[in-house]
Amino acid sequence: VVAPDPLVPFSQSSFAQRQTFELDADASLVLVDWFGAGRVVSGERWDFDFLSSRCDLMFVGNKDPFLIESLSLDRRRGNIHSQEDPFCFTAGPAARFDAFASVILHGSAVEEVSKRFEALSKGLAGEFTRVRSSGGNHVENDTSIGHDLTLGGRVLLGFSKVEHHECSESQKPNESTYVARLATTTNEDMYRVLHDCMLPLKEEFGTEFYKDRIHGSSAYKQVNGFDVPNNKHEKIRQAMCIPQESTATKSPRSIAASSILGGHASWCAFMLADSGLPTGSFAHSAGIESASQLGLFGPPSNPELSLVSKYINAATRSAVQAITPFVFAGHSLSTLSGENLDDRFHDWCRLDRFAHAALAANGPGCKASLDQGHGILRVAIQWLESDAKTNAQSAEAVAMLRRIQKEIDDSPATTGHIG
Repeated sequence: VVAPDPLVPFSQSSFAQRQTFELDADASLVLVDWFGAGRVVSGERWDFDFLSSRCDLMFVGNKDPFLIESLSLDRRRGNIHSQEDPFCFTAGPAARFDAFASVILHGSAVEEVSKRFEALSKGLAGEFTRVRSSGGNHVENDTSIGHDLTLGGRVLLGFSKVEHHECSESQKPNESTYVARLATTTNEDMYRVLHDCMLPLKEEFGTEFYKDRIHGSSAYKQVNGFDVPNNKHEKIRQAMCIPQESTATKSPRSIAASSILGGHASWCAFMLADSGLPTGSFAHSAGIESASQLGLFGPPSNPELSLVSKYINAATRSAVQAITPFVFAGHSLSTLSGENLDDRFHDWCRLDRFAHAALAANGPGCKASLDQGHGILRVAIQWLESDAKTNAQSAEAVAMLRRIQKEIDDSPATTGHIG
């Protein structure tokens, strides 16, 4: 168990760390990596220059990680959204986040901890939107879970299971890995969430992690500068101007259905919405639908455009920062000349494993990347085949792409992100 206090970066400071864990077949791990906004009382909120944290998880005997949890916040380049909120941790007056954490959970010994994180994730989301079960159906939301913690403000919690594509079937049941990512209004709320979710470890370690860091019976509750009574959910909704659902109110789907688009606009919309295309909009939405449902843009029926713009700006910079190295590396492999094709193929497979390790902590994003990679691969083969009979370079490319496609179908270790 690695359960530190938060990193508190000073104004204009720089910090970088990298942690690597090699795990035995029966190992278990709880790793908490979190940081605060800085010395907020002194006016230093997200005022540092650079912060980078990376954690690699690999199995003993494997040279490549199966999970890369990495974060980089850099304001030195000047391409930030605003000086007041350079890393977009504020989404309106009722969603001002001053702490962020990644929690990696691995192994059978921490399954109960994982279940508590997952339940809390659904409970917090259920205060604002319906939650789907693993089978795809909507389930009744239990919104009492978050209230039991007496939290002082909004808490965002994402929870994903990491798929071990490189593991054999006999290993998988004992090697479940999960990643939880949290954003809280205060460090006090973060302490409360971590303490509650890690309670199942008390019997094994004889102590309650973070219990001594919790002050008072409840966190200080503020929304928009005013104290919030016990009915926190209702007050937060009012502060964010989120209307209660009513049977007399039209749903967004009915409103959209009543809108009549022109011929060209309809064609473009259908092209973007077509799930059969590898460039459909869902593959690039970066969670904007979920953010809207959670009220991060204000009321879903009337979102605040400045908050939508900030989200798109942050999501775009994040995507470019995360994906660009793989794009360049993949392009370099495709344009190498004179190298043995077998060596190039094995380099591609290894690059694909690194891409999966970097994306595995984000379940929906990882799935979208896999679908997009497979779709682009399918389209590329059909596109290049027509030219392969007369163009030697196209014929070589088709042969390589078909070999990659066969490897994806035959090997659990090859996923197919790098389409």
